[in-house]
Amino acid sequence: MPHFLGLMIGDAVGIDFQHVPFQGGAPAMTALMGGHIGYTMDVVTEALEQHRAGKVRVIAVAGAQRAPQLPEVPTLREQGVAMDASAWFAMYGPGGLPAATAQRLSGAVQAALKDPALAQRMTALGLDPIGGTPEQLALVQRADLAKWAKPVKASGFQAD
Repeated sequence: MPHFLGLMIGDAVGIDFQHVPFQGGAPAMTALMGGHIGYTMDVVTEALEQHRAGKVRVIAVAGAQRAPQLPEVPTLREQGVAMDASAWFAMYGPGGLPAATAQRLSGAVQAALKDPALAQRMTALGLDPIGGTPEQLALVQRADLAKWAKPVKASGFQAD
């Protein structure tokens, strides 16, 4: 996602960012802190502690709203870049999972996300525990597929 986000931001502001591949956010963050690269794009969870310690400076968040863990950091939209992009996590089961089982699992996840201790811990880690139904997830997935299709195709990305 960070690579495609960079493509979207570059397209929005007319900059051709130089892509430097890393095997994950941690090696990229290490390279940033070591002065080997000038910037990186990653999820809040990768940069939160380094930002708080003053080792890196988060200059924008890509979501529609400011991250609750970084209220001082403006969104891209607030800085004049007309776009929103958020990463999310979901729970999936096998394709043949009975609907009743999927609903029961979904209900258990929703109940867990309402636990104040779990919600507080997730928020502290840079996550926003919002939850939702399988139907709501399907809507989010369809919207994101449409949003990310252009930068993915433009990149020439090929799945292995």
